[in-house]
Amino acid sequence: MGANDFINNYLVPIASTIQQVFVTPDSFIDQVMTTYRAQLMRLYEMDARKILVANVGPIGCIPYERTLNRVDENQCAALPNELALKFNKRLRPLIMELNANCKGATFVYANCCWKRPLLHFLLCFVLGFLIGFTPLVTS
Repeated sequence: MGANDFINNYLVPIASTIQQVFVTPDSFIDQVMTTYRAQLMRLYEMDARKILVANVGPIGCIPYERTLNRVDENQCAALPNELALKFNKRLRPLIMELNANCKGATFVYANCCWKRPLLHFLLCFVLGFLIGFTPLVTS
């Protein structure tokens, strides 16, 4: 689960406009959580026992979203970040539930990217472009 799932299914201009009118952000997050729970359970049913689950980073700080939403140079777009935060708030309890109910499995919640989002994206871009390395977890 990542930023692209939100961008491609709820935030794409024109293509997602109708969905945004009829589906509230909370309803969209409900759909995403239901699908994600099923995907994680499928991994468990296929004998995965150690699963790292990362939260979604600040989507509104991605250059595409900042440009699309015409925010100031040092700001991030509000709606994409709101979606990510709502998802993340519900993800940790899901991980706790899965750990309680899936015998022998360990689901680990990884909190990524939220302390300094613009700096994080710049760092990932530079490192990814120069040496092909993208940090997974920042503190």
